[in-house]
Amino acid sequence: MPAQPYQVYVVQGRANRDFADCQAALAEVPARVTSLPFLGTEDEMIARTRDADALVTSSSPVTRGVMGALEGLKVVARTGVGYDVIDVRAATELGVVVVNIPDIWVREVANHALALLLAWNRKIITLDRQVHAGVWSAGVPGERTGALHGETVGIVGLGNIGSAFARRVAAFETKVIAHDPYVDDARFAALGVERVSLEALAENLRSLPDASARLIPDVRAAALTDPAFVAAVQQRTQDDLKRIADERAGAGRLNLGR
Repeated sequence: MPAQPYQVYVVQGRANRDFADCQAALAEVPARVTSLPFLGTEDEMIARTRDADALVTSSSPVTRGVMGALEGLKVVARTGVGYDVIDVRAATELGVVVVNIPDIWVREVANHALALLLAWNRKIITLDRQVHAGVWSAGVPGERTGALHGETVGIVGLGNIGSAFARRVAAFETKVIAHDPYVDDARFAALGVERVSLEALAENLRSLPDASARLIPDVRAAALTDPAFVAAVQQRTQDDLKRIADERAGAGRLNLGR
């Protein structure tokens, strides 16, 4: 047992969360958990966490400079799936263990993606604006009826979130197709999802070649065979709402994140 309790710093993201469960999880360990606000620079991180044995971070940068300055640092935990704010190579060289939470918010993101699809399909935002303007429409605005059954839904990346979304959207009697070069055929079969090429997936976005190009840039380009490029497409976590608003009627696009 250490003479002094381990110092664990929880560095909040841009929105504060309750990390009381973090302290509870360490109840059997002589550790003291200190919650800090979001820290955006190396200097802030070093100044506020100088004696850290462990860091828990969401968005604050854990760089080589930070880890090199925190001489007692043993572990960095990222409250998310990716390691984008942590210099993993530097951590490895410095003997610092880096961990993530690979299943965090999988269901929540899949549910939210489905909610966005339904809101687009049923034109909820348009109808809401019409009602607030005193207009009552007898049907769903636009060319589409609002029915989902029989439609084809394409997913780029059949990881944890993509798989969860596939299970949910299949319940609406849709045909689900997906592209993911890193997932084996067994998962596709288990989910009842048809494996297609990225090009074939883009071609299924019927009526909107322009939208397809924005979703999958230059889908016929040789760059699509580059795993790093495909991974970058799969790991997008947000989209530009203005570009979605510019889509012609009849096409929808959802970013499922990682």
